[in-house]
Amino acid sequence: YTLFFFSVDHSFVNFTTEGLQKVVVSLVGIVVDMLLVCNVKRAEMRAFRKVESLSQDLHRENQKLHDVSLTDGLTQIRNRTALQLDSDSYLDREVTVMMLDLNDFKNINDTSGHEEGDRILRETAQLLADSFGRTHCYRYGGDEFLVILPDVPTSAFLERLESVLEARPQVMLNKRVAQVSFSVGYVYAQ
Repeated sequence: YTLFFFSVDHSFVNFTTEGLQKVVVSLVGIVVDMLLVCNVKRAEMRAFRKVESLSQDLHRENQKLHDVSLTDGLTQIRNRTALQLDSDSYLDREVTVMMLDLNDFKNINDTSGHEEGDRILRETAQLLADSFGRTHCYRYGGDEFLVILPDVPTSAFLERLESVLEARPQVMLNKRVAQVSFSVGYVYAQ
């Protein structure tokens, strides 16, 4: 109607009832079209916000999965997969590398039970994380831990190691309390 009304044969000067009807119908058509377009746009914006929110949720969940895949489930420190990914970050830096192994761990599991063995592993991992930082500690094997400490002088490393050795977990073995012992080796490289 709008196109018909504004065609060459019609003008505002010759205003008639029929012309008024056409104007009203045109205006109503325009308003209806605008309302439809606005509703479609609002729905599009809601859908866009929903997709954006879902995308952010997916990103957060993927980050959680990534973090879980690099963390040992029992000790909550980094695992061997994380070590492989982190290895390049230690290149061309001064590092101290330490391997720590729990002595006679099988006996702890056999005598005191696996639950007690798990507690010892968790406490050892926490000691290492508290002393050297969680991002530099890895559970390398069953009762083996690896620490790679970059850019720290040997004297500072040894102080931290001493605090770990002093705070060793205790375990009940053969009806007596004993401190868990560690075998530790380390090397400093430039």
